[in-house]
Amino acid sequence: MCVEGVMKTYQIGGNGVDDFGHTYKVAPMTTEKFLNVIHCFVVDGAASYPVKPQTVLPDISAFNVSRLPPNSVCFILSIELGQKPAKG
Repeated sequence: MCVEGVMKTYQIGGNGVDDFGHTYKVAPMTTEKFLNVIHCFVVDGAASYPVKPQTVLPDISAFNVSRLPPNSVCFILSIELGQKPAKG
């Protein structure tokens, strides 16, 4: 699915031996003749700067369960202001 006017970035990791991943940027480009023509730009990773897969879910390790709503399978998380997640 392609939404007009929105740039998308995909980070695909490699095996780290002979393929160091790739970053793809899919972006609409507008000129005097064309409006929102989709272009794809590729940046290859290198041994000194490998591309790793982009995470989809946030790191919630610094959060605490603040309460469990009654009769629910969900929980509410909280974090103290100024607290940063630990780097792993």
